[in-house]
Amino acid sequence: MSKLVLLALLALAVVFVTRVEARTEPADLAALKAFRDSFQVFKPNWPLETIDPCDNLPLYKFTITCLPPTQPHFPLRVGKISLDCYGLRGTLPSVLRNFTALRILDLGNNYLSGNVSESIFPARLQYINLFNNSFEGPVPTFSNLTDLLEVYLAKNKFSGRIPAVFGQNFSLRVLSLNSNNLTGTVPPTLGSYRNLTQLFLANNTLNGTISTSLGNLSSLVILSLWKNGLTGGIPTQLGGLSKLRFLYLDRNQLTGSIPSQLGQLRDLRILYLRENRLVGTIPSQLGQLSNLTALSLAVNNLTGSIPLEIGNIPRLALLHIYLNRNLRGTIPFTLAFSSVLNDLDLSSNALSGTIPQEFSNLLNRPSFRRLKLSWNDLSGNLTDSIFRVKPFNASVDISQNPWLCNSLPEWCGPRGDKSCDTVKCVLPTTAAPTTRPANTTSVNTTRSFVLSNKKRSEQDVESLTLNWVSSVTDDENASVNYEAEMAEEDSDNYSIVYRGKAPMATVQGLHKGKQYQFRIRAVHDGIVGPWSDAIKATVQ
Repeated sequence: MSKLVLLALLALAVVFVTRVEARTEPADLAALKAFRDSFQVFKPNWPLETIDPCDNLPLYKFTITCLPPTQPHFPLRVGKISLDCYGLRGTLPSVLRNFTALRILDLGNNYLSGNVSESIFPARLQYINLFNNSFEGPVPTFSNLTDLLEVYLAKNKFSGRIPAVFGQNFSLRVLSLNSNNLTGTVPPTLGSYRNLTQLFLANNTLNGTISTSLGNLSSLVILSLWKNGLTGGIPTQLGGLSKLRFLYLDRNQLTGSIPSQLGQLRDLRILYLRENRLVGTIPSQLGQLSNLTALSLAVNNLTGSIPLEIGNIPRLALLHIYLNRNLRGTIPFTLAFSSVLNDLDLSSNALSGTIPQEFSNLLNRPSFRRLKLSWNDLSGNLTDSIFRVKPFNASVDISQNPWLCNSLPEWCGPRGDKSCDTVKCVLPTTAAPTTRPANTTSVNTTRSFVLSNKKRSEQDVESLTLNWVSSVTDDENASVNYEAEMAEEDSDNYSIVYRGKAPMATVQGLHKGKQYQFRIRAVHDGIVGPWSDAIKATVQ
């Protein structure tokens, strides 16, 4: 044989070996063709008849990925199919079961529908993403899968209960079932998945309590249970999840108090407990959450005051504690020294006292976006406060605080506020009581009611001084506060005009010749007494 012929044969042998090493397993290639052709609209653009996928992964835009060969010269196996956001329509093709080496299946963000059959998934599948399709029926358990690690089924139409078990072992790391139509309770068996790092069950109609077994998930980083119908208390066991970074329990019907044990979650970034039925005080231990960036306790029934420690959280950027009607006390001045806080909403509570002057640190910071303190019992004179100068970039609402003496109408707030009238500058003698109290004190308003009326301006505006006698002992008197309300003539539309300890009040902004009616009540150690009979008076 001539040298030329021998060299030609060697070259052909090299080409043959190279092509054998790169070629796709014939059974996988046939399965790819059947899988592609099962979609009638927007089918994958795979030129499988002319170009081998494992030979040219870039041409297939890496929608197909092949595994390394198990032995030299063996055909390559398809290990991943990724067709996220490809506009696919129809049902899951049964040919999927023929991809016996498939590890990853990503069909998220398509228009696929129908029930998901347990039997179509190859046994060695580890990652399943069917996110944001229109699948329905019961949630598949993937009972034939031996190595299941991550399951993404959120934003579909799955219904029924959450299965107690997924796959054949407890190696699951991610379970995402958000935004379906799931009912029933959170299975306690989920607490057995010790490798679970992310659990998403939010935006369903789940009920029952949060199982204490979730406290066993020592690897958990994200727990998302928001917007369900969960009841009962927050398990104290959650405070032992040392790796937890994101805890979303908002928009449920949770009751009881906020566990102080949550202050042990030193790696926590976000804590959302808003829109529940939580009671009790805000644990000062939450101030130990040194990595927390967002805290929302809004729309609950919390009482007591806001702990100073909350203002010491160094990375806190968002703090929402609005709509807790019995949350009293003053605004923690410590909040003013945060270098990252940019969204503070403490509106619709019963906070009293003045707005801390130190808040100029917040308002003058370019990154600060929003301050909302409306609908409280804050006091002070805005003319002499930090609000004399508009903040750099922030939206500010301090409206509906009846004790704020305001001659700066630009701070009236979006709803309008009578306290923005320069005539109505009624300041309380002391801040409103911060606790609800133990026995009731009656007030007699019939003695020495109208003592004086003084001219305030040239616009026929008068002030009127009220005195009343309280039937309390000298020992009790130190802990008694009073509230006075006023309405015009025979109206039932009363508004608070005084809160304080002194048994007298000067009411300003009245008009000469007009008749008003007043009533008084006492607050003793937090217990609110009945209103006195209305007393009518005309400014002379």
